[in-house]
Amino acid sequence: METVKYSVTLEKNPNRVEAIMRLVWGFISIIVLMILGAIAMWIAWPVTFLTVLFLGKKIEILEKVLMAYSKGMADWTSYVMFLTDERPPIVPEF
Repeated sequence: METVKYSVTLEKNPNRVEAIMRLVWGFISIIVLMILGAIAMWIAWPVTFLTVLFLGKKIEILEKVLMAYSKGMADWTSYVMFLTDERPPIVPEF
């Protein structure tokens, strides 16, 4: 089992233009994350659960989809809440 490490960089005084950009960027990227989340929660998670339950192993691509969604939501949340200045990608990396 691997340890999850997460670090963020923080700017002391964000300006108003950056706040508006975060709102626009956050709105666009949450739509993509909602679609990925639907795939992850309605397809990837149940299939992964059943394969682990009956076969005792994971399917690698489904695990990557679940991890991409989880990391994408963490990056999006930290960016929108002004916890980091690093803009997350529109589509999370697999």
